[in-house]
Amino acid sequence: MLPRLQSFRLDARDMEWNHIRSSFVQIFNISTFSVLLVMNIKNLIPADLALCKSLEKLLLRRTTFSTSHSESDTPRIPLRIRYLYVENGCIAEPVNLRDLRCMDGTAFFDLSKLIFLWMEISSLDDADSARTLLHTYGRDTFIPINLSNIAALKTLKRLAFDGFLQFGDPYLCLTDELMNMASKNVLEEILITIHAFQDNRNAVGNWEWGKLDEVFQHPGWPDLRYVSLNIVTFNRNTDNSDYTLAEHRELAKLHFPKLSASKSVIFMLSIR
Repeated sequence: MLPRLQSFRLDARDMEWNHIRSSFVQIFNISTFSVLLVMNIKNLIPADLALCKSLEKLLLRRTTFSTSHSESDTPRIPLRIRYLYVENGCIAEPVNLRDLRCMDGTAFFDLSKLIFLWMEISSLDDADSARTLLHTYGRDTFIPINLSNIAALKTLKRLAFDGFLQFGDPYLCLTDELMNMASKNVLEEILITIHAFQDNRNAVGNWEWGKLDEVFQHPGWPDLRYVSLNIVTFNRNTDNSDYTLAEHRELAKLHFPKLSASKSVIFMLSIR
């Protein structure tokens, strides 16, 4: 009998799940941990995750899911979690997170009690899949619905977004999704990190960062208390110095007049 573990980290170092499955299925069956980090696994079988009866927080990193449709590999019950972290290419995969279903056709990931959602966006395919995941999530099944019907919005307090891009919309359409969430949420914190690959630091000032400010020009955020935007630049020239405090203030004033002047929401802008 294992001790009453609270968390468990599983790193398969890019191995096929079937090669190590038998050992870990036994652990999952008797598990008491509420936190599970799954990383570097190929073709993980969703039904095996459902064996973790106490699981509340799931972190997925560089992990793909099995394409098997056999009855033994299909979960019978959904995985109900409150904290979901998805990063490093786990969103846009041959078997997408939004496509995972139980034997009766209901969604495998039950996010109806979700408190915290963190998604790393490293490509436009990731961004599109993340948007679809938000658009199509329902408590009982994945069907096209309006965001106002997403059960998770009734409980989600903290939303974190991490994006990588070289051109185009700096928010990868996240601001469009936030607009749809207005007046339908209980969010208290929104944390955004954008990794901007730019040839020079001055280019950051030319992007359409103001789209985020436009979201909060309208009512619909009754519980919001904190918004942070962290812009990480990867300069290819020799000028890698950090932005000065004066430059931060100037960019905040230029692109985020509403957030900067808000008395109810703390806005933090960081550029480095």
